[in-house]
Amino acid sequence: MAWAKKERRQVPMDALQNTLTIASFGVACIGCVVGFVLCRGAVGGKYLDQVCSLKKAQEIVDGLSQGQAKKHLLVTCCLDTAFPVCYGLFLAGLALRVSPLHGVPSVLPALFAVLSDFCENATHVLAIKSGKVPRLKPLFSILKCIFLSVALWLLLLSFLGITFCSTGLATTL
Repeated sequence: MAWAKKERRQVPMDALQNTLTIASFGVACIGCVVGFVLCRGAVGGKYLDQVCSLKKAQEIVDGLSQGQAKKHLLVTCCLDTAFPVCYGLFLAGLALRVSPLHGVPSVLPALFAVLSDFCENATHVLAIKSGKVPRLKPLFSILKCIFLSVALWLLLLSFLGITFCSTGLATTL
């Protein structure tokens, strides 16, 4: 029964660190950013994602006309749902590719950033629908920024480690 003991492959992890996959999600991130820039005027010039303060978020919600609120809701539900998926998969693919932490631990900061972004988006929907920004909005905004920062710092350190080790400097010190 040698076939029963076949090593289990991590197909999603392998596919995620493929160069074409990483590049595709990077291009998708750029497309989302372009979408945000193009939609900015339609939503009143400022997105709820741009502020962490409860007071400033409430000012944005209070300043939205009915049409702007509908457009902001549409952008939040469509574009700001696709964007975290794209940047999360982009960062996770890079982390799997270059991080000395192999497998799931390397993608956790990106995953938690995406989850925090989704929770933040839920507060945006509630804020636009009810006219009152939920008190948890600043927490999710800060968590998203922290997890994104950790993911980016780990990637930077991984890239520097690869560069440092590949130049031979690590063996001369």
